[in-house]
Amino acid sequence: QGGVGQAGGFIGEGEEAQNAILASDLHNNTLAVRSLEALGEGDEQLFFVGDFGHQGSEGEARLVAPRLAELGPRVVAVSGNHDSALLMRRLARAGVTVLTGSGRLRGDGTTTGDPIIEAMGMKIAGVADPLEWQGDNPSDPERIFSFSERPDGDREFDAAAQRIVQWFDALPERPDVVLVHNDGLAKEFGLALLERGPQPELLVLAGHDHKQRIDRYGDVVVVNAGTVGAGGVLGLGSQKVGLGELRFGAAGALQAVDLIEAEPLSGGAQAERVIVEGRPCDDPEKACELSG
Repeated sequence: QGGVGQAGGFIGEGEEAQNAILASDLHNNTLAVRSLEALGEGDEQLFFVGDFGHQGSEGEARLVAPRLAELGPRVVAVSGNHDSALLMRRLARAGVTVLTGSGRLRGDGTTTGDPIIEAMGMKIAGVADPLEWQGDNPSDPERIFSFSERPDGDREFDAAAQRIVQWFDALPERPDVVLVHNDGLAKEFGLALLERGPQPELLVLAGHDHKQRIDRYGDVVVVNAGTVGAGGVLGLGSQKVGLGELRFGAAGALQAVDLIEAEPLSGGAQAERVIVEGRPCDDPEKACELSG
């Protein structure tokens, strides 16, 4: 389903709206943090859905954590498959709001026990990536970053997708926004909820595959803003910096997303606005692509 809106005049522009930035997949490319500072202007809520580092090592943690903590009034994040428990604890100590399935992460590795926080007047929940490294050495040469490279990867992926649905069903109240790093898991989650029929709207923020895309699964919208780190330092010149600006109406519903891409070397940027509100799928019982 097409119909990408044009940047410019915006529906509900006279209303008291609020915006937020969606980013993911920095991959330790601290040079790309300048894109967040410039495009986000440092004064908007930032949702960051994982892969802050490339391995999540102590050295990466020292570089990334202080830079991310300075990016706005509140940075809400979850881990990715290239992150580690070490890195996420360092982010939490720096002041980043790190969400896990069991609550906000503390600097000592414990959690608050309350899986839902409030930001921008909305209820937010998120889960750590199932492949986040838990061991002492994130640079372990035996480490596997992808389900596809694991001996029983398909089964593990399916089990991880099922756990997200079970976690969601067990939440004490329904959130408005869910953060899930892996775009594939986010889509499986959307499909599972679609099979249940009409329900309250839900926004799922994802990353992982470095591709900007917005999909609708009935009342569930999954937004992937690409890679803010241009795929890491090795990706400079071959991948663009990707960001999403989420535009919410006065009632908190997602109205549109500005998908922003920037050339990390030249600094040139472009954006396309994708209208979300009032754009159901042609067949309400099937998923559809709003952009990508």
